[in-house]
Amino acid sequence: MARCIAKLQKKKKLLKSDVADLSQMTYKSKLLWMEAKKRKLDIYCFSMNGRQLLVYQWNHRDKEYYYRYSPITILHKHLSKFKDPGVYDDKIFFKKFLSKNKIPHPEGRAFFSRKRALSYGKKLGFPLVVKPNSSSLSKHVTLNINDNEALKSAIGIAKMIDHRVIVERYIPGNVHRFMCINDKLLVCSKRLAASIVGDGRQTINELIDQYNATPLRGDKTKGNSPLGEVQKDNVLHEYLACQGVSLQKVLDAGKRIFLSEKTNCANGAEVINLTEKVCTENAELFRKIHNVLQVGVTAIDFICEDVSIPWGSQSFGILENNSFPDIAPQHFPSSGEPVDVAKAIWEFIIETLSETSD
Repeated sequence: MARCIAKLQKKKKLLKSDVADLSQMTYKSKLLWMEAKKRKLDIYCFSMNGRQLLVYQWNHRDKEYYYRYSPITILHKHLSKFKDPGVYDDKIFFKKFLSKNKIPHPEGRAFFSRKRALSYGKKLGFPLVVKPNSSSLSKHVTLNINDNEALKSAIGIAKMIDHRVIVERYIPGNVHRFMCINDKLLVCSKRLAASIVGDGRQTINELIDQYNATPLRGDKTKGNSPLGEVQKDNVLHEYLACQGVSLQKVLDAGKRIFLSEKTNCANGAEVINLTEKVCTENAELFRKIHNVLQVGVTAIDFICEDVSIPWGSQSFGILENNSFPDIAPQHFPSSGEPVDVAKAIWEFIIETLSETSD
């Protein structure tokens, strides 16, 4: 990367600056950049034709470090003790890894063939989950599949984004994420699908506007908010129709309806910090997974009913790895104490590099 950047700079096609245009950054990048500036680190960003790139340079102890997206990549690029977390983003590879290390996860397999995926799903038994092997921000994931026709449809949806689809057993519970840094559980949060509660006066449309009105929410694709907003698109209309309501419906006082079955932040999910409620057995499992992966920072999605209950006593399964996790929801959760992940990441990187150079 350094050689490519130097070549482009020599041709005056790349502009280097210690001042960033925050409006062109994702919220995650903003947090990491602002933390670096707060620490007075010698850090730079690059732009080409007026467009800021996701490439950065950090000068530390007479060395130049280049990274994309997150500075955590510096660790596996410069220190052999850490693996590249990106290798675990492949869902099937990660599933096999979990199985090899006897870590609980949903039973399932990947298929190129629609016919074989359908046959396997019927054999595995309902309810099921179908998803593409590559990431799609949950847009092409179908949950809680309970019949053959729904399974066929789900396979087709997943294939819109990837030729290889995963069919796996559905595990009831809430989606959570834990993050570990340096053998320490930094944060554990729960994601809940967006929902509204009626007051007997306002329409669903008005209640959604009210839900989206908080400063924390906005269009995640534009990077201007830590939490996503509920989009009034065809998916929402269909989801409401399945519940027998529409945007014009006045919701009865006290009645709650969900606005999506997906619990990712892009769909307006709520994020709740539950770190202090994680029981000892679960914290030990999270640290075990972190150490087995041998990466600098782990951000793992899992499903369970209650993090205060030992994983072996409830429905529980590790879902997937995130090599470039969004840290904004941890900084600005819907409820619970905020966690300064950007600060923890920079502290860990600086400390680790200092130890290796001493």
